[in-house]
Amino acid sequence: MSTMTKLLTAAGLAALAMCACARTDARQSAAWTVRIEPTESPAGPASAQPQITTSDRGAVLSWLETVASRTTFKFSQRTPDGWSAPRAIVSGDDFFANWADVPSGIRLADGALVGHWLQKSGKDTYAYDVRLSRSTDEGLTWSPSFTPHHDGTKNEHGFASLFQAPGAGLGLVWLDGRAMKPPAAGGDEGTGDMSLRGAIFDRELKPLAEDAIDLRVCECCPTSVALGADGPIAAYGTTS
Repeated sequence: MSTMTKLLTAAGLAALAMCACARTDARQSAAWTVRIEPTESPAGPASAQPQITTSDRGAVLSWLETVASRTTFKFSQRTPDGWSAPRAIVSGDDFFANWADVPSGIRLADGALVGHWLQKSGKDTYAYDVRLSRSTDEGLTWSPSFTPHHDGTKNEHGFASLFQAPGAGLGLVWLDGRAMKPPAAGGDEGTGDMSLRGAIFDRELKPLAEDAIDLRVCECCPTSVALGADGPIAAYGTTS
């Protein structure tokens, strides 16, 4: 399948619409120098699937650790004294873990931490959901997890990208396979289209909006979101 990278700009909370905006920034960059220093990872020896995010309070590193078939989703924060002691977000034996579609943890503008991971929803290989949880006490405790999608299908839901929604709380986009059908007996590929969907939540993770963004996208291309001057910009792969 041939793919191309597509950009989507969401101006406002629920616009979820395409737009293009060119701006000229006349500000001069401050002079700076680069110094590269190795830093010891806070993750344990049985760790994988790392992801790092930043906020105005520093970096959040998250990863999975698997011991004796039980997986724990952990995170650590970068402080002036180095990495904080790792803390667990959730543990279980039903994670959907792979090298490409990794979990993440971010800090929102109000100081809350939000983590996302993938969890099996059925026996089929690609039956899994995006799960979300929030902490308001620096990761000591986490809210019961929930999914941003409500289709109830035992299909693929993944490659989520989380971001701070302007004027609200959490925003995210993800690949959603609710329209896909499993392969017929003896077949290798299913039918139907993968879609890209997005959702916005308030500061307490109560849903404000959810909608489809693109109804036919690449089935295995990661997503990415960055905040621009005119709102969140999402990049994703789409079929040519």
